[in-house]
Amino acid sequence: MQSAYECFNQAAKCEQMAEEAMDDVDQKALLAEAARWLELGNEATLREADEQRTRRSEE
Repeated sequence: MQSAYECFNQAAKCEQMAEEAMDDVDQKALLAEAARWLELGNEATLREADEQRTRRSEE
């Protein structure tokens, strides 16, 4: 499972490639992939926060 940081980093890479894309189809596909990475990053952020809360409550 990837961290939120890794997901957001992948999203940024997709967005950068989309900016450089010569073809509209490629650009749209890369932006869609970036959106998916952002969604995964948001999910990972929630998961990581939940894991931190769990660790703190176990201390």
